[in-house]
Amino acid sequence: MTFVFKNALLLISILFLFTACSDRVNALRYFKNSSETINSIPNTKKVDLNSENQNEISLIVTYLNNIDKEYESKDIESFFVAIQIFNNVNLFKDNVKLLLNEKEPISFEKVDKDSKLIKHISLKNHWADYYLVTFEAKSKIKKLNLKVINKKLGVKTIIFEK
Repeated sequence: MTFVFKNALLLISILFLFTACSDRVNALRYFKNSSETINSIPNTKKVDLNSENQNEISLIVTYLNNIDKEYESKDIESFFVAIQIFNNVNLFKDNVKLLLNEKEPISFEKVDKDSKLIKHISLKNHWADYYLVTFEAKSKIKKLNLKVINKKLGVKTIIFEK
């Protein structure tokens, strides 16, 4: 029993020595990312619209006002939206609405896949179409409720903090 105890103690001591003497590293240290990309991680959320347990539409939404100085504004709330439609190509354009705190977007512009904006986004989907969606801002509201509404697939809400 003392032999097992001595070996266990030796093993624990060696493991402690290696972990205690190693550098403290950040998980993002070995990735070559800009500060915008790193800041986009907590400001990005994903939502799926399903029918009968099958994914029909997948959206990855990034709130831009918190991550890119170009989009900092008190008047406009800007979102970068990646949309992948799995089965029915016309499902999104014909039947899906985005509302921010019950208000419709001011603009909904398609973004080219070679845009510099896409390079700063943390989650990318090569099969998705990308859009820049802007809404009128309300200064007193700190919680942003972005609703994705589809007549056939229902409503999903994504919550962002200013």
